[in-house]
Amino acid sequence: MKGYELVSKVDIGTAAPERPMCHGATIAELPDGRLVAAWYEGRYELDEKSVIMMSASCSPGWSWTTPKVVAAMPGLAVGNPVIFVTPQGDVLLFFVIVYGKTWTSSRIAVRRIAECELAQPGSHGTSHGMAVYAEDTWPRLICEHEGWMTRNKPIAMGPCEWLLPVYDEALWCPMVLLTQDAGRSWREYGDTTMYGVPIQPTLVELTDGRILMLTRTNRGRVWRSFSYNRGKTWTVCQPIELPNPDSGLDVVRADDRTLLLCMNDAERGRDRLVIVESCDEGTSWHGQTLVDESRGGEVSYPAIVTGSDGLIHVVYTWQRLSIRHVVFQRRSDSP
Repeated sequence: MKGYELVSKVDIGTAAPERPMCHGATIAELPDGRLVAAWYEGRYELDEKSVIMMSASCSPGWSWTTPKVVAAMPGLAVGNPVIFVTPQGDVLLFFVIVYGKTWTSSRIAVRRIAECELAQPGSHGTSHGMAVYAEDTWPRLICEHEGWMTRNKPIAMGPCEWLLPVYDEALWCPMVLLTQDAGRSWREYGDTTMYGVPIQPTLVELTDGRILMLTRTNRGRVWRSFSYNRGKTWTVCQPIELPNPDSGLDVVRADDRTLLLCMNDAERGRDRLVIVESCDEGTSWHGQTLVDESRGGEVSYPAIVTGSDGLIHVVYTWQRLSIRHVVFQRRSDSP
């Protein structure tokens, strides 16, 4: 157990009175070292007036810009944003558009975030109303399948080859979408031969070239699958020792090659969020770093990334009332 200590904890998004619920945060590091986060807000899940909100960090320190709407589909619900900074430096926002009354009618969309939307207050990029939005900043569907949803960040296997973890809300199963042309087209892979148990996969590439998939489940445990061929086929999903209360989780590799998994550490309840570590490529998990807790409340749906400076960043839902950002650094007494 190497251990991490808290550097900062701030709320970056608080639900507005007209949209009193916020949920489903995502975070990424920008090419200039700042951070960008997004989440969705509404009166409730599946609210036809829900929107995707976004904020960027300001330098120096951990202050954030005033959140702004970056995706809204009048008359249709939106949700589950995922921000991805491509190897080329473009900032993409994946999210779902709900065409019916339930998540099973969702379809996955993407839009490019324009540079002016990420500018710091007072910078040249915020000139009054002069921003020009290219066609690829408009939302477009990446596939036509109903019920497919996003939750966690893609991984880049190469400059133009990316794996986007997704799941089928109707069949309740995880899979991946693969692009080999930098997002112009996508193809489905990843039947883990399990239905009705695992969803919301998170991915990390291992040092031997395998890809590890960890999933939320409704069986009280995290489940695991591997791909030996860059995401095209996957082993049967199996439970591991870690608990899961049917809630989202996210994995990332730290700069020392340790894997860090952020999750609720119980079979029931979403009132405690922790980071656990693996030093053997996900074979075993050890220790805990407390992220947040709220007895009888909800701290959930984490997204975790490592910064270029080695700091660990987590954003998550706090009580469905705000989105919190916490920063951790390696403890000075860690080996």
